[in-house]
Amino acid sequence: MTRYLRRLVVVELKFGDFKAENKGQMELYLRWLDKHERQPGEEAPLDIILCAGKL
Repeated sequence: MTRYLRRLVVVELKFGDFKAENKGQMELYLRWLDKHERQPGEEAPLDIILCAGKL
């Protein structure tokens, strides 16, 4: 199966404030995607974490 994407993008929605562990968890997701889902010609996966709370 061929995808016509330049890179995978992961968007995570959080209801609370941003926490350092959110970034750590996302890095695990990105490494997994890079190793198991990334196809030749695609750029490394990108992440966006959106939080409803404040820093």
